Amino acid sequence: MVDLTIAAIPFFWGSMGAEALYLKRTRDAGAAPSAGDYEWRDTATSLGMGVASLVVPAVTRYATSPDLFARRVSAAVLLLAKGSSLPGRAHLLMPKLIAGGTV
Repeated sequence: MVDLTIAAIPFFWGSMGAEALYLKRTRDAGAAPSAGDYEWRDTATSLGMGVASLVVPAVTRYATSPDLFARRVSAAVLLLAKGSSLPGRAHLLMPKLIAGGTV
């Protein structure tokens, strides 16, 4: 099943674009400035917080489960100590996506 948060992202971006277009047309038609007028900084902040809400759980997963990170790093160190190459197994250091979970 698709996570509804992930499925809503295109609609979020689309609604932001539709609102920006509406406000631009209203402003170009000579309407007085309103409280709903956005600057580019408002849009960038809103989108940045949306992206951060998806990225932060992936990063903090190691903070909540330090033994997971320690196991993966120690396995990589042991491989390097044996003289093995690491690039083929470097994906083990990064969190994996879990079906039905967040990023």
